[in-house]
Amino acid sequence: AAGGSAWNAGGTYEERDVSAWGHEELKSRLSGLSAPVAGGRGELKVKEVKNVEGHISVISSRGKVKRPFEVKFDLCWECHDKSWSEGEGDPANACDGTLAFSDVSPAPTGVATDGAACIYEIAPSYGTAPAADNLEAVQDALITLRDAVDTALAGFVDALAQK
Repeated sequence: AAGGSAWNAGGTYEERDVSAWGHEELKSRLSGLSAPVAGGRGELKVKEVKNVEGHISVISSRGKVKRPFEVKFDLCWECHDKSWSEGEGDPANACDGTLAFSDVSPAPTGVATDGAACIYEIAPSYGTAPAADNLEAVQDALITLRDAVDTALAGFVDALAQK
């Protein structure tokens, strides 16, 4: 049997659902990500990974293995002024929000993705918007956080390749 199970002795097609594993793996890789805010004004941190949903599979078809997935998740983040721990911080420097990632899937081969392992749609929103003088620094930190997410997703794809 060329890689097939007892019911699929010809090895023509077999699919395993690894969604439960994948959801926990994503939560683990995305929890605790952070990005510094320019000027030493604080750190933007993922405080919660919510609404992880979607299908993750390992498919063996005619001797070839594919690992398709399409997931979504929300990264709830917060940003605090570093000096708060000394009791001198400005509460106006606090902000929070959500980055909603949807249609997260493996990057197709032959398509320019700047080396990213995954493609996705992203919708940012603020719960508490940053103060006007911190807006640009927080937006830059969100871009850095997105880079960290890309790195975490690449690690996820590598882990899935071992399934």
